[in-house]
This record gives sequence, structure tokens and C-alpha cells, in this order.
Amino acid sequence: MKIPFQILRLTDDADEEAVKKAYLAGVQRYSPDQSPREFQRIRAAYETIKTQRDRLSFQLFACSLPDTDDLCDILAVAAAEDKSGSGPAAGVIQKTLKENMKRLKLPLEKKDG
Repeated sequence: MKIPFQILRLTDDADEEAVKKAYLAGVQRYSPDQSPREFQRIRAAYETIKTQRDRLSFQLFACSLPDTDDLCDILAVAAAEDKSGSGPAAGVIQKTLKENMKRLKLPLEKKDG
């Protein structure tokens, strides 16, 4: 799949409003009845980068970032698989995620509730 920014004909620094306008223009150009494949590509691109968090995670990891709860679960599984809980796999994953989440100003703590 092409990069979502290219599909929506946007630059990497596009904001939420620009992404939404590009999406709406794209779905007007390609209706689901006449061009279902193009419509799906535009929809998938929009879903990948529609919010600031989504755009940052795509730019950082070239994929969508899981929910914060999912990230905490990933860390817990990595720590559980490593008998000491602080081995290389768990440590590297945790350090990398914490650094990147801090840089992106996204919470890493598990949500209550």
C-alpha cells in the first residue's frame, strides 16, 4: 500500500483539517459504487492518519500504533516471557516505547476503568 499521505495527496505535515478535506475530496472523486477499490484505499489511508496521534505513530513506526492499554499489555507479556522480567527483550521494548511515547507526548500509563 502506498503511504497514506500520498494516497490522500497530502504532505507529511498536514493537519487534521487538511486530512479530512483530502479524504472528503477523495471519496467524492471515487464513489464506492463506481470505484470500490480506490474508495477503500482512500478510506484506509484516512483511517490510518486521521488524528494527530495516528499521523505521529504512522510517521514514527510506519504503521498504526495500538491503544495505550494494548501497549501496556505488550510490555507485560514481554516481561512475563522473560523469566527475570528485565531481560533484553522486555528492557529494549520498554525503553524504546517509553522514549518514543514521551517524545510524542502520549501517555504510557494504563487507563483506569
